[in-house]
Amino acid sequence: MACRIHNPYQSPVTLPFPLRGMLAPGQAITVSATKAAVEAALGPSTLRVSEVPETRSLGDVNDAYLGWLSEFEQTIPTLPTALSRRIYDPRQRDSVGMAEQAANVGGLTFDPIRDTNISLYWFRYDQQDTLGMRYQFDHTWGNGDIKPHLHLMSGSPSAGDAVFVGEYAWTRIGSGLVLPALTGWTSFRAVASFSIAERWQEKLVNLATITPLALAQGASATLWIRVTRDGTDPADTLEGAKGNGTNQANLGLVFFDCHYDSTSFGTIP
Repeated sequence: MACRIHNPYQSPVTLPFPLRGMLAPGQAITVSATKAAVEAALGPSTLRVSEVPETRSLGDVNDAYLGWLSEFEQTIPTLPTALSRRIYDPRQRDSVGMAEQAANVGGLTFDPIRDTNISLYWFRYDQQDTLGMRYQFDHTWGNGDIKPHLHLMSGSPSAGDAVFVGEYAWTRIGSGLVLPALTGWTSFRAVASFSIAERWQEKLVNLATITPLALAQGASATLWIRVTRDGTDPADTLEGAKGNGTNQANLGLVFFDCHYDSTSFGTIP
């Protein structure tokens, strides 16, 4: 069964995942899927979807929607080289992890940001505050390098550097990998600079570039990370009170995630 998706409007429309590309005004494409499946993928949409006979060959189909086909991976060798390369070019994605304060170490401070009554966890400049994170990578991960990072917001009226030290380890279902004791984790160190003008601005701080272990490469791999702001390090110079709550807690944690390259459609159950 094939379906036709038509954009009847005077402006382009971007197709949501797992469909790919953009429909120009008046443009229509044909996809090899049922009408119900296409409508489910589009979600609430005023694009026009209609069933059409399955008469077009794969070579005639617009490459804007080829990512839609789960069975399409089996036909890639028959495609033109340039098109196959385009489909499998890496696409960078985010993995959002789980985080919690590590036990039996300095705890992050939970304070509101400015006068908003919206609270964040804050790293202090006068102690070691530790955060534990876990990231599980989806089935489109291409087994390449991982780039974990923090989204931070400085409440300090002064400029300075914040020092982050940490460790990471891998586990993966069915791989035989054992989560080691902390002494067996790999360490890293990152220094982030904050200017006076960046006060109350969200800033991305890269922690490391991590190459996965061979046994960790594949679906359902989990990256374990422990990261500490070392306020006792002489290189940590971002001091200054944020002006509310615990004044020494001047570096807020807005978000945390990992960048990774997606180079496949995923796995087929």
